[in-house]
Amino acid sequence: MFFDGLRQLFTNSVPMLRMRRDLNHFLCSNHVTRFKKEECMSLTAHLDQLKKKHQTLSEAVEQEQRAPGANDIKIADLKKQKLRIKEEITRLSA
Repeated sequence: MFFDGLRQLFTNSVPMLRMRRDLNHFLCSNHVTRFKKEECMSLTAHLDQLKKKHQTLSEAVEQEQRAPGANDIKIADLKKQKLRIKEEITRLSA
């Protein structure tokens, strides 16, 4: 019960992403908890999903740049989305 409350506290706090990752690692590496393997792998799965989305956006930017009459506003928007995802990947991986 103590770990459930502690985990809930860190899960809902956006500025504490590093602590959340560390807590998730702690809870998943200790045998005193009853967490499912899926819960421990959620951060890894989320990072994989973000990396796939980042790659998809990279391909979309390249495709848009190669298109005749490329829309500069759309390209800039795609690049901003890509940068936001890259920053989140970096933040979660740190």
